[in-house]
Amino acid sequence: MTLIIASATHKAQLLVADRQVTGADGRILDDSAYKIIQYVNHGQDYQCTVAYTGLAQVPGQTTLDWLMHILPTAMDSSTDVYFAIDNLRTTCANELTPRIQSIPRRYRGITIVLCGRYNRFGAIGGRREYVPFVAVISNCADRAGRQVDEVSDEFSAYSARLLRPSSSMSLCRGDLRAATRFLAELRDTFRYLRRDIPRAAKAKIAADFIRRVAQESNWTGESILGLALTDPGMAEGFDFSAQTGKVTKTLPHLLTDGGSRLIDFRVSPL
Repeated sequence: MTLIIASATHKAQLLVADRQVTGADGRILDDSAYKIIQYVNHGQDYQCTVAYTGLAQVPGQTTLDWLMHILPTAMDSSTDVYFAIDNLRTTCANELTPRIQSIPRRYRGITIVLCGRYNRFGAIGGRREYVPFVAVISNCADRAGRQVDEVSDEFSAYSARLLRPSSSMSLCRGDLRAATRFLAELRDTFRYLRRDIPRAAKAKIAADFIRRVAQESNWTGESILGLALTDPGMAEGFDFSAQTGKVTKTLPHLLTDGGSRLIDFRVSPL
C-alpha cells in the first residue's frame, strides 16, 4: 500500500508518495510506478496534485489510468472545486464500487488525496490570493477524513481549506499500521513540513520518513516521487529513486480540464 504525505501552506503545497505496486500477497510487481497526477483546472482557476493509495488495478485497467480518464470529467471547468470534489466522490461510488465487487473486500480499499490551491480575487484592489486546500476521498475513511481499517461500499469525502496565511495542514495516508510505529518521527516530519523552509528540504524530509517506514513494511517502496506547487503557480518535481542518479525523468501525467491530454513534465532528481 502506497504511503502518501501531503503538506499545504500558503507558500507551497507538497505531495510525496512512494512508487511501489504490490500484489495481494505483498509481492513487489513494480517499484517505479507513477501514482501522482498534476491536475490543472483553467476554467475554475485551481490546480492540485492527486495521488492514490490502495487498490492499484481495477478490472480492465490500472487505477491510475481510471483516474486519468475521470478527473477532467468529474472536476470539469464549470464546477467549483468543492462541488467538484464531491463529484469525484460520487463518480468513485457510482463507477468504481460496482467494478470492484468481485475483489475480496479487504483488498478493495482506495484512498485518493488531493493537495493544491485555487485562486480568488480579494476585495482590496482585486489582487489574486492563493487558498490552499487538501481533500481525501476514500472507501476506508470516515466523514472526518480519518483512515479506518474496514473497507466500505460507500466513498466519503473530506476537504479543508487554509484561509489564513499562518495556517498549515499535513496528513499521512496509506500504510498507517507501519507509519504509526514511528509516531515521534511522524510528528517531527509534520513539524518541519509546517515550517518556512525550502520545498526541496520538505520533500526530502517526507521521503526520508517514507523510507524509514519501508524498512518495517513490504507495502512501501524505495522509489519515491514528490510534487510541489509553488508561489508563481508552477510545479516542481523531485525524484528520490536510488536508480535515477543525475538523469532527469519525465512524469507524463499532467492533466487539464480540457481533457485527458498527456503533457511531458520534467522531474529532477534530488
